[in-house]
Amino acid sequence: MDISTLFTQAARKWPQALAIKDLRSARELSFAELDQALDDFAAGLVELGVGTGERVALLADTSLDYLLADYGCMAHGRVRVPLDPSLAPGELLAQIK
Repeated sequence: MDISTLFTQAARKWPQALAIKDLRSARELSFAELDQALDDFAAGLVELGVGTGERVALLADTSLDYLLADYGCMAHGRVRVPLDPSLAPGELLAQIK
């Protein structure tokens, strides 16, 4: 079973139950909202022309939005490539290339 199926099943079984809470911002998502957010992220990738199996570089702090991007990539067939925000611009560029 893949991660996308797990999120979809959880959204169907517990749509209004709390799935995640960002303690810094107090932002909360139910399982239904989380599943929709992951679908929305994938739709954004499609609009940008990022196809299934392609790499997506993620450069962000540990936040709910980062988690949505991370899970959104995994749940919709993109290869996530997490980058370390503490690296210098030249080091990040070398990783991207």
